[in-house]
Amino acid sequence: MHARPSRNPGCIAALGGLSLFLAFPNAVAQEVSAEPAPEALAARQRLRPAPGLEVRLWAGEPLVENLTSVDFDAHGRAYVVETGRRRTSVFDVRNLQPWLGDDFALRTVADREALLTRLLTPGEPGHEEFVRAVTKSGFGDFNGDGVVDARDLSVESERIRLAWDADGDGRADR
Repeated sequence: MHARPSRNPGCIAALGGLSLFLAFPNAVAQEVSAEPAPEALAARQRLRPAPGLEVRLWAGEPLVENLTSVDFDAHGRAYVVETGRRRTSVFDVRNLQPWLGDDFALRTVADREALLTRLLTPGEPGHEEFVRAVTKSGFGDFNGDGVVDARDLSVESERIRLAWDADGDGRADR
């Protein structure tokens, strides 16, 4: 993923764990006011910047959480998409061996919706076995109606946050 905020020419955005990092050319790298949290430091170590780039934390928790994507506007503000669905409604198919073939055959979001609706509809073939498998990984009765079904997939959603560096120190603070 690449983004080029106009206030930081040559900057490249990278998601690392729970944080948003920016890679600056070494010549324009800015100091930041505080040392990143241990989780952000671990995520930064996993990033591999190209020669001549230096990675700096730009935004982390609690300002932004569970990042999935980011885009910058002409004013250097980041529109950050966050998700709360990790390990709850996005299933890790490696743990769902009986459904791997069906999962691999999916071609569209509508195909995925149809498969999950069928597997999460009480009384449909495979429902009880599927629910047992996915509840082991954290999926459950999220809407509180007493039934684990497809309606529990609609409880969580993504949100978009606007983040920016209001004080000009090279790190998002608003």
